[in-house]
Amino acid sequence: MLKDITLLVVEDDQYAHKFFQNILKNKVKEYYEAQNGEEGLKIFKNKNPDIIITDINMPILHGIDMIKEIKKIDSEKNIVIISMHDSKSILLDAIELKIDYFIKKPIDIVALLEKLNKIAMDIKNRINLKKQQLIDYSNLHKLAHYDALTNIPNRHMFEIRLKEILSKAKRHENHFALFFIDLDNFKYINDTYGHFSGDEVLKHTAQKIKHIIREEDTVYRISGDEFCIILEYEKNNYILEYIAKKVQNIVHEPIVSNDKILQISCSIGICKYNKNIKTCKEMIELSDNAMYIAKKSGKNRYFIV
Repeated sequence: MLKDITLLVVEDDQYAHKFFQNILKNKVKEYYEAQNGEEGLKIFKNKNPDIIITDINMPILHGIDMIKEIKKIDSEKNIVIISMHDSKSILLDAIELKIDYFIKKPIDIVALLEKLNKIAMDIKNRINLKKQQLIDYSNLHKLAHYDALTNIPNRHMFEIRLKEILSKAKRHENHFALFFIDLDNFKYINDTYGHFSGDEVLKHTAQKIKHIIREEDTVYRISGDEFCIILEYEKNNYILEYIAKKVQNIVHEPIVSNDKILQISCSIGICKYNKNIKTCKEMIELSDNAMYIAKKSGKNRYFIV
């Protein structure tokens, strides 16, 4: 266990240094040593060792004073005190500073190694716990912000981004558009070929759209077979029509699922931002209405408002 930790020994006695070198130097990942509290504090700041073993009575900076400075920086730092004296005042200082262990000289090697291994195990457990917490947080973040089926941002992320870009457009008079995409006859795919094939269509559609739009734009799955794209652009309808056609073409490409070739189209409603639009809800409703106009016009079309 000690092979994974770094250790600092702070001791003014050269014989004690030789003792620690002989029993510990080859057992730890990195071994540092200091002759007094001031040097020990400097090494701590530069190297941040996992465990510190320190004497109490030392020149220049007393061991207790060094520990106090270290604890100001890292209150959880693992520290073992070694001393020839175990007076009540020293023990009380050690307790107050939350020292891991107090070992009286002459040192029992077996007891010292047991205590150091215990600290090393605690350090490893803390590291593993933090890693697990990061993984758990990452998973929770993904569940909250990404669609589980298609692995693209979900409606929650869409609403956050739309609010941000709408606010930005109001301040700086930027141009952006909202694409509301609905797959045509998706229910037929589900009813005829089953939900597995329907899910395959949704996953392929999401990834296809994701790969043809610009890096700065994002596609979102907002419900069942409905997707949205938020697109920033210069004041030119050409780019909106160009993207709409690209989306329609890529969505219409055949998809192979369970040895079946599936093909689907989409209807797209596009709402261009203008200063009369005050809320995200208005923007969504306008693009949704435009999509229905496109669908009623024969499907596989787009309509811009």
